[in-house]
Amino acid sequence: MSARKGRVVTGAAGGGASPRLRRLALRAALAALSAASAAAGFSVGSLASWALLALSVACACACAAARPVCGWLELKASARRAVSLLEDGGDPAACHGEASRALSDARPWLLRTGPAALAGWAAGAACAALGRKEEAASWRAWLSGGPFRGAAARAASAAAASLEGAAPGRPPAAPALPRGPEPSLALRVALRALLGAAAWAACVFAVSGVLFFSTSHPITDVPVSKGVRYGVRIGGGDEAPSADGRARRVASPDDAPVGEDEDRFVSEPLLELESDDALARVFFISDRSKPDGNPRFYVQRFGKEGGGYIEDPPGSGWSLAFVDPDDLLEDFVRHTYSQEEAAADNLVHCFFSGTSLDPPSLFPFFGASDDPAVKELSILGRPPDGVVEYEHEGKAYYFWYYDGSFDFGRHLVDEGFDFGDFTIGRLVEALEIEVPE
Repeated sequence: MSARKGRVVTGAAGGGASPRLRRLALRAALAALSAASAAAGFSVGSLASWALLALSVACACACAAARPVCGWLELKASARRAVSLLEDGGDPAACHGEASRALSDARPWLLRTGPAALAGWAAGAACAALGRKEEAASWRAWLSGGPFRGAAARAASAAAASLEGAAPGRPPAAPALPRGPEPSLALRVALRALLGAAAWAACVFAVSGVLFFSTSHPITDVPVSKGVRYGVRIGGGDEAPSADGRARRVASPDDAPVGEDEDRFVSEPLLELESDDALARVFFISDRSKPDGNPRFYVQRFGKEGGGYIEDPPGSGWSLAFVDPDDLLEDFVRHTYSQEEAAADNLVHCFFSGTSLDPPSLFPFFGASDDPAVKELSILGRPPDGVVEYEHEGKAYYFWYYDGSFDFGRHLVDEGFDFGDFTIGRLVEALEIEVPE
């Protein structure tokens, strides 16, 4: 564009937003789109969530990379404006001012790029046209020895050669902008994109953590499905095979310890039940490595055979009851349990963990709590057959159990309860689970 057609103006001078405001608006729009996509991605399911999360990450990377790209584009536009002011007998003084201002405002890394070489040529050519030979020589020296890279270095060499033959009043022909990748720009964009991805991940984890620990929803209506319909036998849990596929036989239950170590506290046996062909023991466990300890009660079971005890296979004859089941995370939301719902959740694990009344099992139904009110627990109007209280680090924990004289699972089957698709709330109602306030 020639000076005769009028000077090219942008930004506030041209009645529009300044480059800085446009850059901020672009980055704000990308950040908003990234946040909206992330929120939508965590709210929907299936493949759509992954697509939205990918869009969110892409927007975050683009937001971070927008700054160097916008800086490069602004320097390129300023360099071309300076050239247009010099062409066809334009105003060399205005050209020199535009080029010098663009280079002085540019960030240091931009001075290694092609637009910087073009702006330097425009400033040198303007000085030559004004008869300021020393200044033109200094610009030529800068182009020859500047920190240009790749295609920008070739463009700078061509620009310096063009200035070498410049005569007063006759500006030389402008060199073309380099073609090919700009190493400085590419590196800067890549680093900023990685920074954007890291910032996205940090923000997502931070927001998720805040929401997880500061908000919760009742577990009552969250669907629970074991993928099977409850059958004749209580328990349908798969048995985990032992390392060698054989049963572990021990002379005494103490020969198969629960296994306390530096990271885990294990109590002495708190309760022991024994029948003609089985034995079961209850322990309290707490993790030393976790702030809350993740307290739970552990039921270890053995069969009797040949005067000894047997786990068949090893490790399968046990069950756990967690004191605090608030760890359920469904659709990225933490769910809380009332005492009735916690008891129902314990029973769900009993129904499907392999504990059975066919053949008979010791402790077929049990659970745990840290609320003393659980001692007044009632299921179908029946109190527990026993409640064991254990104190650990100044806090009391309770293990409740039913001996199986009444089969809660059989009752649910007879009533037509669907274990393939239910909620904890429906199970509480079906079993009439009550814990007084």
